[in-house]
Amino acid sequence: MASPGDVARLALLGAGRQGLSHLQAMAAEFPSLRTVFVWNRTASRAKAFTEEVSGWLPNATVKAGPTVAECLEGSDLVVTSTSAKEPIVMKLE
Repeated sequence: MASPGDVARLALLGAGRQGLSHLQAMAAEFPSLRTVFVWNRTASRAKAFTEEVSGWLPNATVKAGPTVAECLEGSDLVVTSTSAKEPIVMKLE
């Protein structure tokens, strides 16, 4: 388990209601959070989500990531919140 000061970059995979709840929990647990990369199956939803949450995360930059792999790269913590029936996280080389 990561300690509260160890998490600066979060990958959030899923930009629905559960994603929002998870982001709120992660922001409360990890005040060191500085960057959040959001991915969603629908890119427009990821972008809308970032615009929605940016205002209440004053110390963090929230960006829509174009791919799962790009969101994962360099992340200290990964949260998956999706109803995908197929795996969305694959082995990174």
